[in-house]
Amino acid sequence: MGRWIGSLLLLAAILLSPDAARTAEPLLFFVAMDGNNAADCRSQATACRTAQGAIDKIPLGSIANVMFAPGNYPDPINILYYRFVALWGDCKDRASVVLRVDIRQAIIWVQDHAVATINCLTLEATAEGATGIAARQFSIADYSAVRFGQFPAGTHVHATEMGKINCINREGEEPGIEIFGDASRHGNATDGSTLSLNCDVSIIGSRKFDYFLTANVQSIIRADGL
Repeated sequence: MGRWIGSLLLLAAILLSPDAARTAEPLLFFVAMDGNNAADCRSQATACRTAQGAIDKIPLGSIANVMFAPGNYPDPINILYYRFVALWGDCKDRASVVLRVDIRQAIIWVQDHAVATINCLTLEATAEGATGIAARQFSIADYSAVRFGQFPAGTHVHATEMGKINCINREGEEPGIEIFGDASRHGNATDGSTLSLNCDVSIIGSRKFDYFLTANVQSIIRADGL
């Protein structure tokens, strides 16, 4: 608990600094299949090609929304170092934005005191052993209105090294998440981490899991949504 409090105090110091005050309003970035990471990514006309291209432009301690145009994005995402980032697909059509990986890695990493929300999109993997959303080192990742496709021998969400991942219901969005592909696990928590499923879960068709949820090494799972 003391380490969490220390992290929060340090984060508060960053957010209350004069530089942070100038960026108190959420920044807006855009990503499109025909974008260019050399652009400023601040409008639909000057969108980035990848989410990472936009995230790398977010100043330390800032809050930002990253908006995806429809498309299939095969690029991993890494959010780190005291940034608050919300990733947005299309809440009217969660299938229109697909984030995927073709090698064994996480689609979205949230690390080193970062906070992220993942909203209204689809995650899937073609490679065995991949992960959808991962959080570590005192980071927090919330996911809602997310569709999970195939993750062969993989895991949808993974919290490790004191990370925290929460599934939440968005107001007016039913269900909270949809699962339409097989996976080894939906969620895993390890090394003092927490995984909370406070959302409605819809499993479409007959899906195979080795285990739906697992926890070890002083970790906690809360599954009020099941």
